[in-house]
Amino acid sequence: MKKWVNEPINKKNVGREWCYDNKKHRIIVEKKLDGLDGDLPDYKFFCFDGKPICLYMMQNYRENHDLGELGFFDMNFKLLDVHRKDFKPILRQPEKPKNFEKMVEMAKKLSKGFPHVRVDFYNIDGNIFFGEMTFFNASGYFMFEPDEYDFELGNLFNI
Repeated sequence: MKKWVNEPINKKNVGREWCYDNKKHRIIVEKKLDGLDGDLPDYKFFCFDGKPICLYMMQNYRENHDLGELGFFDMNFKLLDVHRKDFKPILRQPEKPKNFEKMVEMAKKLSKGFPHVRVDFYNIDGNIFFGEMTFFNASGYFMFEPDEYDFELGNLFNI
């Protein structure tokens, strides 16, 4: 960890995360969250100035990233025919979390005032845990299938 915190970010920053250049690293240790049978679904809301538009959910990726599945959903938690090319798609509609609307409300509040931010949550036995907010989803490099979805989301930016 000593080596990592002293390594300049801009030396390795091949993504589009320019705002991290020349910043000091920090290490944060958090309590481990246990999910169901080792799986911990991750809910990631795409928000534009306080308005969640869609989300994706990742599952089965903790132990082996190659087994991970990812599905895009509308704001009623209906599985969309949109995929990320770097993950296996979720092919069957999963059960909607009982407190899904609470996660939506939290995403609205947290994203207000930002042209775009992805707000992430975990939902374990009805308890919502904040994951992160990111302005650089996959450093801006992941590919949508169909490609048109990238443009649909991009058109929502109001800078």
